[in-house]
Amino acid sequence: MIKQHLTFFRNCLVFSDITIISFLFPLALSLHNRLGSAIQSGIFSFIYKQVNWNLFNYASILILIAPTWYFSLTYSKAYSSFRLTYVFSNIRYMIQASILVIPILSLIFMYNDFKVTFFATDFHLGYSLILIYPALCAIILSLYRIFFISIFRIIRAFGYNQRHIVVVGTGPRAIEHIKKVKDHPQWGLNIKGIITLQKEDPLPKELKAHSILGTINELDDILKKNPIDEVFFIVPRKWLEKIDNAVMICDLKGITVHIAIDLFNIKVSKSAVSNLGRLPILSFNTTSTAYSSIVLKRIFDIITSLTCLILFMPFTLLIMILIRLESKGPVIFSQVRCSKNGRTFKMLKFRTMVTNAEALKHSLKDIDEQPGPVFKMKKDPRITKIGKFLRKTSLDEMPQFINVFLGDMSIVGPRPPIPKEVDNYETWQRRKLSMRSGITCLWQVSGRNDIPFEKWMALDLEYIDNWTLLLDLKIILKTIPAVLFAKGNHG
Repeated sequence: MIKQHLTFFRNCLVFSDITIISFLFPLALSLHNRLGSAIQSGIFSFIYKQVNWNLFNYASILILIAPTWYFSLTYSKAYSSFRLTYVFSNIRYMIQASILVIPILSLIFMYNDFKVTFFATDFHLGYSLILIYPALCAIILSLYRIFFISIFRIIRAFGYNQRHIVVVGTGPRAIEHIKKVKDHPQWGLNIKGIITLQKEDPLPKELKAHSILGTINELDDILKKNPIDEVFFIVPRKWLEKIDNAVMICDLKGITVHIAIDLFNIKVSKSAVSNLGRLPILSFNTTSTAYSSIVLKRIFDIITSLTCLILFMPFTLLIMILIRLESKGPVIFSQVRCSKNGRTFKMLKFRTMVTNAEALKHSLKDIDEQPGPVFKMKKDPRITKIGKFLRKTSLDEMPQFINVFLGDMSIVGPRPPIPKEVDNYETWQRRKLSMRSGITCLWQVSGRNDIPFEKWMALDLEYIDNWTLLLDLKIILKTIPAVLFAKGNHG
């Protein structure tokens, strides 16, 4: 995933840089023109040309300038990851790129003569522009990068944009990697603990400050008890065959794997070679690595959820009144659910049951109609009258747009399970948690409660393995008739 993040942010930087240098050129030209009257009357008058500009000439010169800046910035390493570079390094990259463009701009201005009007204003084009323009670009591009580097660091300082990782191995390379992660908090990697290869392995003094979560043979239980996003295997070469089962466990659970050694036979994940600092790693991802699509999915979630919350506000107030008139108790029911890689959150719904529904659940276990760890009944006596209507029409799930807006859920994704249900999942079923949960999914549009649990899990994994923005759109379109006709919803 690291490589895909770099590619996405690099493309964003390229686009923003080209936009900035395009807008700065007229500004530099204006500053240059203001200095022209003073300089032109002196000994430098021979370096000036009297020209007029229009939008056509402006576009034609940008065709030459934009590629020049792009290659200069690329050569100067200006598109290195913000996680892996320092502020002063980025400033140096901008200055170096600006110096590189000066001789090329000199040639462009020397062999081009523009003689039309730009916004009805006359400008002088001279060699001082070749110094003003790159200097202005270097300053603005540097400030732009400093701003975003600072924003990212502030976000990570508050615990956001963090990746929870564990390191398997206690050797010199593992120690070096852990030290690099600690020395570079801007990477946003939070080491939850270390997993040893064997119990008898001596623990180096450099690692005593970290939690020892257990041995590699206990990895399955460790991943169940801790919300882990990525596992780094940094082990001796002789352990290639011995960690195969551990890698497979991560693969089945949907946990991203990084290996500082050779390739494994992975059934589900897609492999990708990348670098973290100077450490070459091999990553296996069970979820999509199309980071630009993931960002678009999140933007869609924010816009859609906010729009729905505003549009349905009057209807929401009416439902709240009806719930309160029928029975006492809270209007909104919140329940702890599991989302990506075991993270928990409080999922919101309109209350559709009596207030002591959870207490009554124990007396109904013998008539559970859904095989597997999920409890389902067609005619649940705990459901209120208004609750039955809300469930039949799926209106009880409207408050979940708040969860979507906050980032706990997505519009489309596997339905979030209860932690007790997850505890009873088989290893392969836990891969359902490798993607952010959603309001609707393939299960929702394929029959819901009419589908057995095993098929339900298979549909969720099918969605994860084949996810695209187009698939999300198809599911949303199928959700509309599924909700209108209450397909598979027994209230």
